[in-house]
Parts: sequence; C-alpha cells; structure tokens
Amino acid sequence: MDSLDSNDIIRGVLRAMVADHTSPLGHDERVASLSWLQGLPTAILILLPDDLLPQILAYVRQHNLDMLASLMADVGEHPSLVDWSKHPSAQMDSPYEIDFWLTWQEEALDLVYPLTSQYPMFGGKYRLDFAFHPLHVGIELDSYTYHSDRETFTRDRQRQREIEAYGWRIVRFSGDELRKNVVHCVQEAAHFLSIQQYRQRKRGN
Repeated sequence: MDSLDSNDIIRGVLRAMVADHTSPLGHDERVASLSWLQGLPTAILILLPDDLLPQILAYVRQHNLDMLASLMADVGEHPSLVDWSKHPSAQMDSPYEIDFWLTWQEEALDLVYPLTSQYPMFGGKYRLDFAFHPLHVGIELDSYTYHSDRETFTRDRQRQREIEAYGWRIVRFSGDELRKNVVHCVQEAAHFLSIQQYRQRKRGN
C-alpha cells in the first residue's frame, strides 16, 4: 500500500472515486479532488488532497481489491481509469465552477436542465461558465481575482451586454455567494430557468 504515494497512482484512484458515485467521497472531497486533479487552486476549500489518503487506501481495500495491481501495471502508459478529457469538469476554470456543477448534479437538476460548461459564444470569442442553450440562459460565476480591477470589470459588462443583445439571459453569482451557500445559488439558477421555460411555453400557446 505504500506504493500509493505515487502521484500517478493517487490521481488514478481519485479519478475512479470521483466517477464512482458509490465511493465514500463527500461533496467537498469531490470538489477538492477534481480541483487538485486539474491543478486548480484549492485554498478556498476546507479539505485538501493530502487529507484524502486514508479514504483512498480504504477505497482500494474495500471497493476494488485488484485496482492497485492494475494501476501499478498501467501507470506511465494509462494512468487514468476514465477518459478524463471527456469528464464535464475537465474544461472548468475554477473550484467555484466544479462546486456549482457537482451541486447541480447532486440536486438532480441535470435531469431537467443539463448544462453545458464553457459554452462558446460568437465562434469562441466568449465563453459562458455554464449554459442551457434551449432557453438561451447563461450562468456566470464571478471570482474576486477575475474582477479585481476596473478595466476587467468594465470589459466583462460590455461582454455581457453583447451576449444579451442576441437574446440571451445571464444569471450571475459572486464568489462570496457561492462560498457561503452554493446550494442556494444552484436552486436560484434552477428557479430562473423554470421561469424562463414557463414564459417560453406561454408564448408558444
């Protein structure tokens, strides 16, 4: 089991644990794991990757006894147990986005409103953090670092006006809102989508 000190093996097991909804990882642990796997900063999170080692060991022992041998045999050639490039979080830019997306999944809202992350606008000129294209609704999550100066703030508002001029509606949440209560933010975004859906249906009648 000491071989699990290998970063490649740890990463491989974590990828499997995040993809396996029966694994013992909680919400914060999944956010921390996904952030660490993508090289994103985890300072805003309570749990850091090093704290996951006991759970990694327990998962290997209890849930898949041959996983360690398989990983050790494949490491270097196929260190990933899943196609990580296709994982929805692979394109996300911050732990805020990962936290929001995981919460959206946990609330089962993806069954009603499946979101697209990093949705391209105007041929890739802009990207929305999340979008639900059928209703032309974008969801933007603002971090403090991104809007740390006036020029960036002004440019971002100009970008939003340009997107909205083409019939899109943008729902924005600050980093402070997300950090304090991400579930409330997710529920508020879902409520906004339900209102837009009702209005769309009413216009169609």
